[in-house]
Amino acid sequence: MKAFLDGLYLVYNRRELVHPDPLEFLYNYDAPADREIVGLVASCLAYGRVAQILKSVEKALAPLGPRPRDFLAQNSSGLNETYKNFKHRFTTGAHIAGLLERVSKVLRSHGSLEEFMRSCLSDGGAVLPALNIFSRTLSPALDGFSMLSSPEDGSACKRLFLYLKWMVRHDDVDPGGWTVFSPKDLVMPTDTHIHNIARQLGLTERKQADLKTALEITRAFAVFSPDDPTRYDFALTRFGIRGALSVSELIEYASQTVARKRGFAATFAGDAGGAADVSRCPSLYQAGLANQRAAKREHVGQTFAQKLPRNLDGADASDEQQRHFFDALFVKTSRVSVVYFFVVRFGVYQAG
Repeated sequence: MKAFLDGLYLVYNRRELVHPDPLEFLYNYDAPADREIVGLVASCLAYGRVAQILKSVEKALAPLGPRPRDFLAQNSSGLNETYKNFKHRFTTGAHIAGLLERVSKVLRSHGSLEEFMRSCLSDGGAVLPALNIFSRTLSPALDGFSMLSSPEDGSACKRLFLYLKWMVRHDDVDPGGWTVFSPKDLVMPTDTHIHNIARQLGLTERKQADLKTALEITRAFAVFSPDDPTRYDFALTRFGIRGALSVSELIEYASQTVARKRGFAATFAGDAGGAADVSRCPSLYQAGLANQRAAKREHVGQTFAQKLPRNLDGADASDEQQRHFFDALFVKTSRVSVVYFFVVRFGVYQAG
């Protein structure tokens, strides 16, 4: 399973595959002090149809200008009037104004949302208690709807954990910027989509997407990536979001790969610095992987994954061509999973 998941990560965890996703708004802000505010707004509105989410996030951010941190630190008056006509499903202008007023207060007292989170961690003593304080302080509870769920409520807190993932992880997709937590502290953002995939992959048997389920799924992914259990989140969520990638085919390929080489991931989960134990995988021995060092395999796999979209026809591919290529990776492959091909041919099982 690790081999399969790492293959997914290398193929699909790419910035050109982000759209449509509210995460894309964070790329417009270089300063973490601005990005943390943009990420909070975007994550709070990340529910419902994605097309409407993007419109609502854009509308909510427009009044804050190019420097949201400076705007809110200097003045929070008039926000109710500014957002009086705002509406995103259950979120009203009063909700947005209330959230930003609380952010403004925190900025004046702590300087940034990250420093406030650091204070919450000091007071709470652990990640989940710190998040309880953070959510209670920032989220205006109006009309029975809370902008940020709190772990103490027992819900999956998908939007809160999504926000943390954006701010803490740093790779081609997640912009990062925060150091108050490390990636290993994160909880998998769990909605019905991820819950469904996790159940079909056998990572949980729980039927309700609540906090207990989110923590169980996180622990399951931590088996494959102990220091970064949310590493596979973005790649997995492309299935069912992008039109050409279906969850059913994802599960089918995962099952075929794991079944084809039972115990495959376990075989290569040991010493990353030594030669692969191919005693149970003769085909890998025939492929000449027995004498490759792990660093070499990782370098080749990553280099290939980075260059392949540009080298299909010997020239740089357009964004549309690259999107088409990645959309077609799984659905155009008939009998052998492309991820399995990466695993066998380029040793992707050692990446990460």
